Amino acid sequence: MYVAPEPTPIFVRVHTRVKNEKPSGGSQPKLPDKWAHFAMVLDCETTIDIRQDLNFLWWRFCELKENTYVCQQEGVVYADELDKASIELIRAHAQGLRADVEDGCPEDIEVESRTQFVDGKFWEALRAGASIVCFNASFDLSRLALEYPKAQKKNTGWSMVLWKYQGEPDKLKPKLRIKPKDSRSAFISLAGGDPSNRAIYRGRFLDLSVLCWALRNRHLTLEGALHSFGLKGKMKHEPTGRITKRELAYGRRDVERTVALLNAMKREYDGFPLDLPPEQAFSAASITKAFLDKMGIQQPSQKFALSDEILGKCMQAYYGGRSEIRIRHQEVPVVVCDTTSEYPSVAGLLGLWPLLIAANVEVESCTAEARSILAGVGIKTVLNPAKWRDFGFFASIQPSEDILPVRALYNETGDTNF
Repeated sequence: MYVAPEPTPIFVRVHTRVKNEKPSGGSQPKLPDKWAHFAMVLDCETTIDIRQDLNFLWWRFCELKENTYVCQQEGVVYADELDKASIELIRAHAQGLRADVEDGCPEDIEVESRTQFVDGKFWEALRAGASIVCFNASFDLSRLALEYPKAQKKNTGWSMVLWKYQGEPDKLKPKLRIKPKDSRSAFISLAGGDPSNRAIYRGRFLDLSVLCWALRNRHLTLEGALHSFGLKGKMKHEPTGRITKRELAYGRRDVERTVALLNAMKREYDGFPLDLPPEQAFSAASITKAFLDKMGIQQPSQKFALSDEILGKCMQAYYGGRSEIRIRHQEVPVVVCDTTSEYPSVAGLLGLWPLLIAANVEVESCTAEARSILAGVGIKTVLNPAKWRDFGFFASIQPSEDILPVRALYNETGDTNF
């Protein structure tokens, strides 16, 4: 019995341009050096309830010497509202230790409250242009916040208030703006405050979990990252959310390991001939773009003058598949049908490198040729790699529209068709 095919909706990307909208100019700020001369590395320990409020944090202030960050000062910070007995425990624990610093630096571990820390050492580090380094920076830095309203500008994330004056946000100090990039990383910067403090730029914030993702293309925990870079692991301990000597030792060990990870990542990152600061390496794609910049390859959006109509047809060429799950919370057999690194794979298989390095592009109508190719397409055709480059054209979803190929002129004498 013949069953009529059932129409299935197809969702495609479109090229949009808001009328009269001005370019946002949201490029990353220019940093004075690839690596900051100073780094403040910190790690927070919190309660284990739903609020995860700050209990204490350890920090190390490091100076870049001979391509390695060397600790110059060490301290521990307790929450402003912490009870007296817990504060005394922290002080006693710190007094029994020698700061892990190089010779000639203060050997006492500084102990202070959250407010004293952000008003003093933290603010001084920002003004000195130090990179604030954490593993999972959004979480650790938000533990320092006193309040966190939504940022005033649309779609700019959260605005963290770290400084107050007479019970209100200090207008002379900046807010900490955290704008999520995705579920695991965020753009972190300083915003507002006294214009005379602009010497601190917008701050430098380095999330080692994000840099690890850019270098390894895998999301790793601190323990996993340490193992990946051949370093000793964390202290074996399950956090309890209380103030104990073991919790304090665990937190201090985390910061010490984070400094070691920072230096290991720096050694590997410096093996790339790139000018991209590590704070701006958000993924493997960021590093790839930096390589293209180093090679002097201009971005297509900057060198090709294509109309909005043509860009719209190019955007329609992208189709995003959808997956669904019908059986939840059950172990069932699966077939892995996804792949990784699809963009470079597709670029290589379709031979798109000449298009990337082309000096210019020309758009020509090839409707008749494209229809002739598509008329003979079957399953065997699309599974034959030798035929894939025949499909290098952009087709509009409107049947009345012409099908347009892109011709890339990549040198003075030759060209290639896509």
